[in-house]
Amino acid sequence: MSDQSFGRERDVRDDLSSDIVLPPAWLNLLLQDADIDLFEAQDLAPPEPPINAIRVSTGVGKTRTVVEYFAKFGGPIAFFVPTHRLGDEIVREFARHGCRARVFRGRNSYEPSSRADKMCRDLRSVDLALEHGSPISETCCKGKKPDGQTAKCSFYDSCSYQLQFEDEPDVWVIPHQLLFHAQKALGSHGL
Repeated sequence: MSDQSFGRERDVRDDLSSDIVLPPAWLNLLLQDADIDLFEAQDLAPPEPPINAIRVSTGVGKTRTVVEYFAKFGGPIAFFVPTHRLGDEIVREFARHGCRARVFRGRNSYEPSSRADKMCRDLRSVDLALEHGSPISETCCKGKKPDGQTAKCSFYDSCSYQLQFEDEPDVWVIPHQLLFHAQKALGSHGL
């Protein structure tokens, strides 16, 4: 390997950021113009699929490339983003490729249509359940009374939080903070 190609390779690696996980084939596709094999250059064996990550600076098209790639597979797919606003952009990008995507919004998030109302209309009950360590869905949304009868929140049938699960998308676009919290709601939707 010549010094010139090594220097070019090093420049690209220095410019990388850890935002994205890609399947192995996409590593080389994204970097093929730079004529780089990251594993060979570092004398490393490629990690076992599907865990591969590269750092790439903003504006080079990594999100668009990944969306195009995953749109071919259908769902269920979980796509993690730092903000709901970015999630809304990603949903539009998936739609351009004929793929149904939806941003997952927690109970305390704002409804996307109004930006004034929260997804849950009874956050006081949710806060109480959290304080007592009770499961929110069963305690606040829909569960069983001690006599076995169904109990449900008076807002349940019009609840924006619940309604987001009615039509399952191919791709759930999820704020990455949820990676650190158990989320039964998404687990029941194939993720």
